[in-house]
Amino acid sequence: MRKAARRLGLGRIAAEIAALAGVSVSIAGQRFPALMLFTTAFVIVVARAVTVSRSATSSPVSPTGTATLPRVLIVLGAATIDQGLLIWPAFVVACGVAAEAALAPFVRLAVPLAVNLPGIAVRTKPLITPRWGFAVSTTAIGGLVVLAAAGTLMPSDLRAAGAFALVAVQWLALITIGVDAFLRIVRRRRAEAVLPNAVSEYAPTFLLHWYAPPESSHQVTMWLPYLERLGRRFLIVVRNAATFDEIAARTSRPVILRRYAPELPAVIAPTLRTVFYVNTSSRNEPMLAYLGLQHIQLNHGDSDKAPSYRRAFRVFDKNFVAGQAAIDRFAQHGIEVPASAFEIVGRPQVEAIELADRPISHHPHPVVLYAPTWFGYFDDSRYSSLTAGVDIVAALLARECTVIFRPHPWSRHTPALSAAVDKIDELLRQDHASHADRPHLFGPVATDRLSLVDCFNRSHAMIADVSSVVADYLYSEKPLALTMTEPRQSIEEYLRDVPIARAAYLLASDLSDCPQVFDDLLIRDPKLLQRRALKTYYLGPFPAASYADGFVDAARRYV
Repeated sequence: MRKAARRLGLGRIAAEIAALAGVSVSIAGQRFPALMLFTTAFVIVVARAVTVSRSATSSPVSPTGTATLPRVLIVLGAATIDQGLLIWPAFVVACGVAAEAALAPFVRLAVPLAVNLPGIAVRTKPLITPRWGFAVSTTAIGGLVVLAAAGTLMPSDLRAAGAFALVAVQWLALITIGVDAFLRIVRRRRAEAVLPNAVSEYAPTFLLHWYAPPESSHQVTMWLPYLERLGRRFLIVVRNAATFDEIAARTSRPVILRRYAPELPAVIAPTLRTVFYVNTSSRNEPMLAYLGLQHIQLNHGDSDKAPSYRRAFRVFDKNFVAGQAAIDRFAQHGIEVPASAFEIVGRPQVEAIELADRPISHHPHPVVLYAPTWFGYFDDSRYSSLTAGVDIVAALLARECTVIFRPHPWSRHTPALSAAVDKIDELLRQDHASHADRPHLFGPVATDRLSLVDCFNRSHAMIADVSSVVADYLYSEKPLALTMTEPRQSIEEYLRDVPIARAAYLLASDLSDCPQVFDDLLIRDPKLLQRRALKTYYLGPFPAASYADGFVDAARRYV
């Protein structure tokens, strides 16, 4: 069934089931089987909508405007079961579904313009979230299916009144969404005319340019406190409408949406000197075309992952890197980048990380942070150990450890990884129920309420995959273990590809060496001196008391 769903699509399956139900009731008069089929199709449509909404590429409008055909077939077919009473309400609801499909592309035009920019006062949020268009239409369909199923069990007057209420709520919501979108589009276009003047009067000296999928705001927010320390006016230019609210909610600085390259000139003020970037998205290219500006890549983490040494870094005037390791990484992989393109500025985000205050062996019941990464976009960056995470966590519990489980936020976008997260959460929940003295941290507590630095500071050791959290944790000088997720890779090959692993204890992909690795990680810790040496190599030679000044002083020279 799952393979069929992937091949045909849930929407098509639902439409075929609804069509089959319509045939069974119209020709064969099979009322009950038809009702079951309509209900099945309805459940599939709702499940598909939930999947679309949770997708990493989901827009603020989705799933409104999707699954039009199956929903129309469901509501019209279900109405035939009632022998005529619900035909007209069903027809009007079906027209609403069709109107919703036509409305969705229009609503997508009603995107935000700017917040926190003097001279621009355009409402950024709709009166009704566009996703409610799908919700109210689908609720109306479900309500009519229930009314049809009720049959003679409910008085006809009551069913007619219920049908009218469903129709009224559906159309009121759709009309409100449409009118609101129209007004927002009109006001946005009027504000566009004065946007260049508003930006010029604000007089920014630099801006941060950002494009990424939803749930990626950490790429920006990790840098905001340090950009604030520069003491200059700046803008944040967001290129994806779906992520505008994520950033607008986290800063008092002007945030401006520029979806298309022709919209960028409006933010190029005469005072602008520098553009900072936090990833290597292809959407950076139109901004890089402004040759009179300095273009500086900050990136959103330093690691030995393949994305940290891609050729895309060569297009920037400067790459601010944490330490010499980031520079050597390019040469080690045969990618030529001029030495002048790099500047070692440290990794300011680690300044609040607390150093180990005693040997790990002094903690009889250590707290271990398990921080697996996600699969990545490409095969060369699939470093996640989450599929083996249950066994890793179980082994830690067998050692009477308290566990902080903090997976990468995008783990939920991959079904296999999401399932592993659920299993680990449940394992920790059950263990805490049996051992109250193990206050495990997982779920929203570990991923939302606590920062990554909080998790570092509450732990005594860490198990992680190849990712930026490894270099950050190195600052604490606490012991750490790295997973070897490629079973065919030798230790020598792994150390060549992941040099930071010289400071870590290596966990084989089949976990066969788990007892020995955990003895080193939690008791003996023979790699303390290696961690201290690599700490400077990866994070720069900056004193702890003024560590973040390395970045602040360097950035001020360009803004």
